[in-house]
Amino acid sequence: MKSLDLSPANIYQKLWYLLIFTIPFEVVQIAINGISLRLHQIVFAVLIPVGIWRYRASIGNVFRTSFQNITAPSWYYQHIFLTVFSVIWILSTLGGIINGENITTALIRAGVLLGYIGVFCIVYYGLRNRTQVYTLVAILAVSTATLIVVGMYEAIALPLGWPTYTVFHGRVDSLLPEPNWFGMWLAIMTAITIPVWYASPQIKVRRLLALLVLGMIFMNVLTITRASWLATAALIITFLGQHLIMSTERKKALRFIPNLSFVILIGIALSQTGLAGLNIVDRVESIFTQNLVVYNESDDGEEWLREEVRDVNVDGRIQNYQDALSISSEHLVIGVGQAGFEERVGPGFNTSNIFLSVLVSSGIIGVSLFVTFFYILFKQGVYFFRQHSEFSSITIGIMVAIGITGMFNDSFLMGFVWLSFALAARLPDLIIDDDLDSPSE
Repeated sequence: MKSLDLSPANIYQKLWYLLIFTIPFEVVQIAINGISLRLHQIVFAVLIPVGIWRYRASIGNVFRTSFQNITAPSWYYQHIFLTVFSVIWILSTLGGIINGENITTALIRAGVLLGYIGVFCIVYYGLRNRTQVYTLVAILAVSTATLIVVGMYEAIALPLGWPTYTVFHGRVDSLLPEPNWFGMWLAIMTAITIPVWYASPQIKVRRLLALLVLGMIFMNVLTITRASWLATAALIITFLGQHLIMSTERKKALRFIPNLSFVILIGIALSQTGLAGLNIVDRVESIFTQNLVVYNESDDGEEWLREEVRDVNVDGRIQNYQDALSISSEHLVIGVGQAGFEERVGPGFNTSNIFLSVLVSSGIIGVSLFVTFFYILFKQGVYFFRQHSEFSSITIGIMVAIGITGMFNDSFLMGFVWLSFALAARLPDLIIDDDLDSPSE
């Protein structure tokens, strides 16, 4: 019998994979001494001391080297993303302490943000080669398949009258806090899965990934989240545009279009089998009209009358945008911290926009750095397309998915967003890394 490997390296590697697997399960919580902690937060808390144990011999050298080179511009260039997020964290923390209404709350939120930056670093610096990237994608595929199964139960439970714990009636949210977050994750995973499906040389893998895309499209429609629909459409168009315009294998891209279209149409068709309480044409129309379509029974009960009413979600988002701009205009330099918006508007409220969230919390400098982060990744994704189109498409697709859904949702403090940032940021580095094809540790 093979002996159990309890070496620090093996334990750390297994916990690293477990962290990747659990991050999408945002509402799976465990109560410890009356405090509810998300599953991925518990794994992260265990991973940190194990990582210190694992790399104890080199940690001192890393700190010493960093301290010696911290004044060198090359050091910041090498760690550009860590630098960007560190500055945002410093500004946000100072803003919460100086301009916030409750220092304790400000420090707690600063700690939460620091934890997510830690997740970014663990994933970003932990990805060393192509093998690990594909392993990460495989783990996320299993996580997403799990979410789809839970979402399927929610969709079936509604018409059958079974117990369901969805936040909004008729909208699946699986193991995420609400349908918008589920839709956002599905859009991000679609951005990751389609390029791998397209590039994979193995028929079995392509079939499995096609089935996963089918499930994601199906679930995406049932979330009734228009932001994720827009993001998914945009990233698919971007992906096909890249390969039809920039690639030398245009015939392959043209052959892929019917396969992808078939999967998308089947996914949409399945969603219209009575599992979703919506007319998809009306819902798509509402994207442009900003009105909701409702059907009311006529007085004689013989027909249903179609009526357009104002979408209150649109008005709510507009008000949040206005409040965010008003708050940020008063504290433009360092912002008011991660809890500042809720302190001024009310508990449970947010900016409904990831960019406005950074602006309010860390000021004009913070949001400028955040936009720069997006710009760098888009530029790198385009630049390295011919060297590795698969990684390039994943990077650009992730940023399209987060950028568009983030225009309508404040997702800055969501674990899967920071995981996605790390993957998108790391792939261009791996393209030019000398040990791209070296085996993982």
